Amino acid sequence: ITDMVRSGIAAWTAPPPTPDIAAEASGRIYAVSATETALRTGPGENYQVVATLGAGIVVMVIEPDPSGQWGRAVTETNQVGFVAISDLTPDVPVDALNAFSGVKK
Repeated sequence: ITDMVRSGIAAWTAPPPTPDIAAEASGRIYAVSATETALRTGPGENYQVVATLGAGIVVMVIEPDPSGQWGRAVTETNQVGFVAISDLTPDVPVDALNAFSGVKK
């Protein structure tokens, strides 16, 4: 196999690039106020945990659940899932906003 064929196969089988959801999304910024909270695949405790977020982690809620108890959120590291709104606070340090807004202090 030639190098050209190898590179063509590698390009064809490579996973597509992950879009930077945090840069493209719009929503409201919150910080985790609980000791920790679960980022889940759906709006409810019966959904799989994608990640555990500790206190102070900043998320952008991009879509509220119709019940108002959960929100679809994206973290500054581009993880997406649902988080319990009751575990969040709108009190976010200004420095934390840089991850989503590009605002410099």
